[in-house]
Amino acid sequence: MDDILIIFTWLNRITGSILDVHATAILARIRQAQQTGSMVQVLALIERLINLTNQVERAEAQVECAVILYQMRDFDRAFELLNQARIGFSDDDHKQAVVSWLIGIVLLAIPSRQEEVIANWVTAIRLFRRIVNTRFHQALRPDPLWHRAQLERMEAAVQELIENEVI
Repeated sequence: MDDILIIFTWLNRITGSILDVHATAILARIRQAQQTGSMVQVLALIERLINLTNQVERAEAQVECAVILYQMRDFDRAFELLNQARIGFSDDDHKQAVVSWLIGIVLLAIPSRQEEVIANWVTAIRLFRRIVNTRFHQALRPDPLWHRAQLERMEAAVQELIENEVI
């Protein structure tokens, strides 16, 4: 489907970022280390960031860091962070769905895990559908039609993956 950065922008579309100034500063340092290609520094800063944040803030930081690791082609660590983030968003259908979609994108890059892509994407679709079908779901308030529009794109991506899947 879409680029990981496009889907990542969906994460804070409803509630906005909750990262504080300190976490944001460490993220900036992680991005600088990414630019220099220093995986050792990136991993050390990620660990510092994870230790600095509380549960929900940590989940958002884990997603941010997973995208960076994905861009650095460390798909296994990116998957681990996203999987942990999903737990941190246990009370947020929207963010859980976005993380499930991101997990699918990461798993596409790991040949031995490609069969899990569809399962994660279907989970994301089910969560988006639950948002759309729950009349007063809080995620609908900012833009009541947005989730419905994304469902069409998501369904098309799953169908394309199924049709082109090599077995």
